[in-house]
Amino acid sequence: MEIIKQNNKTYEFHVHNCMFKDEFSRLGMPELTAVMCAIDNVVFNAYLPGKVNFHRNGTGNTIIDGMQYCTFICENMD
Repeated sequence: MEIIKQNNKTYEFHVHNCMFKDEFSRLGMPELTAVMCAIDNVVFNAYLPGKVNFHRNGTGNTIIDGMQYCTFICENMD
């Protein structure tokens, strides 16, 4: 994990190795990784709704989409 930005407004980090993709690929079902990515969106955005917004800076910013890392951005909405 690499922290890109950390201040009172934004916490952004990149994950360079996805244990879910590795394990699902080992099991012969790499497509399940996208399900885990969708769950990230639901879980992170359910925490303090209206106060913290989670996003990936657009679509396709994950390892399973072919990127070298997954982007995680949490923004304070206050």
